[in-house]
Amino acid sequence: MARAITLFGILCILFSCNPEKTGDATQDNAMAEQQNLYPVDSIRQYILRAQLALAEELKEAVDRQGSAFAVDFCNVRALELTDSLGHSHNIDLQRITDKPRNPQNRANMQEQALMDSVRELMAQKDFKPELIEHGNSYYYPIITNSLCLQCHGKPNQITEFTNEVILELYTQDEARGYALNELRGFFKVTTPESQP
Repeated sequence: MARAITLFGILCILFSCNPEKTGDATQDNAMAEQQNLYPVDSIRQYILRAQLALAEELKEAVDRQGSAFAVDFCNVRALELTDSLGHSHNIDLQRITDKPRNPQNRANMQEQALMDSVRELMAQKDFKPELIEHGNSYYYPIITNSLCLQCHGKPNQITEFTNEVILELYTQDEARGYALNELRGFFKVTTPESQP
C-alpha cells in the first residue's frame, strides 16, 4: 500500500506538466514565444511531428525493400531527421532508451528510473502516452507497434537477413526482445532555457 501511494505521488509530480490554460491558447503560445519560452503544446507538436516523419519514412523503407532496408535507413537517416527537426525549432530533440541499438541513445540513470515508472503505469492498462516534464527536459513515450517488432521484436519476429544487417551495423545491439505495446524509449526535448 505504501509503495502504491509513493508511486502515485511520483506520478502526480511527473504528469503535472500541463499548465492551466488561460484565455486563448494561440495568444498564450504567441506571448510565450515572444518571451523566448517553449509552451508545452508546442513541444508536444514538435515531438509528434518527429514521430510522424520517422514513422512515414520507416514504413516507406520497409514497403520498398523490407525490414533489413529499414535498419539501414535508421542507421543513416533517423538521427539526421531528428537533428534537422530539432534545429529548425531551436531545441535539442533525441530518442533515448535503456536498451539502445546505437550507444549514443542510452538513457541516463534518472531517465531509466523514469522509464521504470512509466512501465509500472503501463501495467495498469489505462495508460495513454503523455508529455512528461522531468528535470530540465520533456519526454514522450515511444510505444512498440507491429512495424517496430520487425527489427526490435523477439528472435522469431526478426528475419535472418535483417538480423545480419543489424549485427553488421550495430555490433553492441541491445534493442530487441520487445512485444507489442511496450515502452521502447522516449523522445526527449531540451530547450535552450533548460540547458545548464
